[in-house]
Amino acid sequence: MGRQFIATDHPQNACYFAYSLQQTTHKTPAILPNLGGSLPNDIFTEVLGLKTIWVPHSYPGCSQHAPNEHLPPELLKEALQVMTGLYWDLGAGNTPHAN
Repeated sequence: MGRQFIATDHPQNACYFAYSLQQTTHKTPAILPNLGGSLPNDIFTEVLGLKTIWVPHSYPGCSQHAPNEHLPPELLKEALQVMTGLYWDLGAGNTPHAN
């Protein structure tokens, strides 16, 4: 079950977040282009002008948004670790600077 990472169009941010995720999970994240979906991402990027990332906590067989949607407990635990590590790294103050 590989983690996915949706990158912004700013490579320094993509590298920063990918590094953070890899340090926490000891796995190489998959970096994908920004995808559409049920998230209101355009509100943040287009209306508010904010940069965004998407760190999904799922896997291909989860039946996301279906009546039988599920998530294994070990994946939930990893999701908590990933987000804790990401927020920890953000709070450490070593984030990339905007151009």
